[in-house]
Amino acid sequence: MEVLLSYLNEMLTSTTITPLSQLQLDPLETSPPDTEIPVECAARHAIPRLDWPGDTESTLSSAFRHTGWATIRSRVYASFLRTVQPVNRILSFAGCGDRIRVLRSDQDPDRYRLAGNYCHDRWCTPCANERASIIARNVLELAGTNRLRFATLTLAACATPLKVRVCEIRAFFARLKRTTLWKRSVRAGIACLHVKRYENEDAWHVHYHLLLQGSFIPKVELSNAWHNITHDSKIVDIRLANDRRQVANHITKYASKPLDMGFARDGDLLDEAIEALKGVRLIDTFGLWRGKPITKVDDDGTWTEVCSLDHLLLGAHNRDPWCLSIIRTIRGKRVEDGLIAASLYQPPVQPRPPPVDPDTLPFAPLFTGVGPFLRPTEAYCPDQLVT
Repeated sequence: MEVLLSYLNEMLTSTTITPLSQLQLDPLETSPPDTEIPVECAARHAIPRLDWPGDTESTLSSAFRHTGWATIRSRVYASFLRTVQPVNRILSFAGCGDRIRVLRSDQDPDRYRLAGNYCHDRWCTPCANERASIIARNVLELAGTNRLRFATLTLAACATPLKVRVCEIRAFFARLKRTTLWKRSVRAGIACLHVKRYENEDAWHVHYHLLLQGSFIPKVELSNAWHNITHDSKIVDIRLANDRRQVANHITKYASKPLDMGFARDGDLLDEAIEALKGVRLIDTFGLWRGKPITKVDDDGTWTEVCSLDHLLLGAHNRDPWCLSIIRTIRGKRVEDGLIAASLYQPPVQPRPPPVDPDTLPFAPLFTGVGPFLRPTEAYCPDQLVT
């Protein structure tokens, strides 16, 4: 709350523009070059500096969750500031994963998972990947054993602003669904909007990736129907889905990323994309699947908190077998990601307290083992960790 009040106060009183290198999400990330906020952005709003907490839990958990896309994440965060996104959205995006807990299944003690405060923003890659996996699972359940087809509807590339092209393709697709060809052949489906921007090309590529349930549609007829609606675009694709794994991969790929982030190095293009896609439905269902809950999460029993992710990572970094086994369960063979995240964090040097006999502590029976990281025998509160 203090951070939010400070932010709002600076929004109202600040008259200086802070270099982007000081607007970083995490002290662990590599800072981008010092670049002043463009004058036109400064005219819209004075961007304050946000001093994010640098404690162990905030830094280590966030580094673990966002390993692999830290640079792009910093660029998206800077773009949120330039485009003056809502304060709650900025705070949620910046704090995604800074308090992650490790949970153990009460029904199957060998199962573990992570839970925390996630932003669920469409521009957050980990959140988008998790949401795409849920969508893929629910769509496969809706499809059952019915035959499915992949289809792609493309708009011709042009220099028209992205917001205009997005509105156009949505209107064109709505008209296509009202054609006789579509009503005769398609019973249900899901559409994923996707945007690309090729290097050295001054044009946006906007298209729909579809998963269709229904009968055969000749590619020539679909191309002609699409061209009659758009008047300048005739490139389409439609093919049969071979198996359920291919369908799941297709949905996960396009539902998790609304656009190719290759152009994220250009701040102006990223700003335009964030503004153009704000409030736009990127994934839509139609036909028999319309209105079906494709983002529902199945009830998989009850879970008990074991410890914080920070303590788990630090224990794994010290090669504690118990911690390593849990991380392998959560991340599979990609244990090195967690260890890299743990090794990035250098805790501040604190004076070592006098030695304490663990047997004299009131909660000593909860712990077993020796060394700097003691393994809990039962579920416990992270505040009870021995330091």
